[in-house]
Amino acid sequence: MIGGYDIEAKGEVSPQTANLVLRLVRETWPSAVALPENDTTSIPIEDATRKVWDFPCGFFVFENQQAKLSWDEHGKTDENDDQMVYVILSPEGLDFVASGPGTVTDLLVAEIIKALQANKWS
Repeated sequence: MIGGYDIEAKGEVSPQTANLVLRLVRETWPSAVALPENDTTSIPIEDATRKVWDFPCGFFVFENQQAKLSWDEHGKTDENDDQMVYVILSPEGLDFVASGPGTVTDLLVAEIIKALQANKWS
């Protein structure tokens, strides 16, 4: 169980929205890795931004490979809690799970939503 803080962003979403979200994550976490939901193999952020995503879909984004390994080995801990964001794309919009209000992941998600609204949802 990942727990966390749910953030909803309603708006038009397509499979390409996943690529845009990942490009925005890469600006903050250049060494990030993505793990598609129901998969066991993570992929570097560079590859994830070019992946053809199913729709609807979900994926985890970890700050780096070390953070992913920590989640794999220990689950959620105080040390790794703010190093992963869960993203869900559906016809209704985007849902994110971040660490909590005011955390690094919460601020990252806020920046993603702001960029999407400025570039797509306005």
